[in-house]
Amino acid sequence: ALTAKYRDMLQKDNLLIQRTTNMEHMERENESLKAQINVLSKELEMAKEKLHTAEQAWEQITKLGGDNAMDKAPKAITNGEILSISKKITMLEMKELNERQRAEHSQRMSDHLRNTLKQIEERNLELETKFAELTKMNLEAQKVEEELRDELSKSVSKAVSDADRQQIMDLEK
Repeated sequence: ALTAKYRDMLQKDNLLIQRTTNMEHMERENESLKAQINVLSKELEMAKEKLHTAEQAWEQITKLGGDNAMDKAPKAITNGEILSISKKITMLEMKELNERQRAEHSQRMSDHLRNTLKQIEERNLELETKFAELTKMNLEAQKVEEELRDELSKSVSKAVSDADRQQIMDLEK
């Protein structure tokens, strides 16, 4: 009965630990995702500003272009190339930033998993120690119970016990 209660208690304890660990993991994941959202929002804002600046520069170049159609064509090609290169650079910067964020997120998750594993190992060792102690206590209790039964069986002989039972039955009549 004691071991069954202890087993149930250990199972409940393990379930609570698992739930707590899952909850902590989800909270950290939530925090990480919120941080990513903030970073991405800032990146989007920066990209919008760069695009707006590039559009303004393009408009200025178009307005300042010479009257000669031949002059405008090379400028348009050159300006178009500049705009294309600018967009490519922006895209590469964004990709680099995304990769860096992924690496940081992976590192945070790895650290979190290491910490969780360490906590689980510590908890497992603690539970093994408690189980060993309870097993020892259970064995000692069984020995004491056996000794008490032996003492009880030796303290009153069967003949005396039978005589007492007979006397009790006679008195009850």
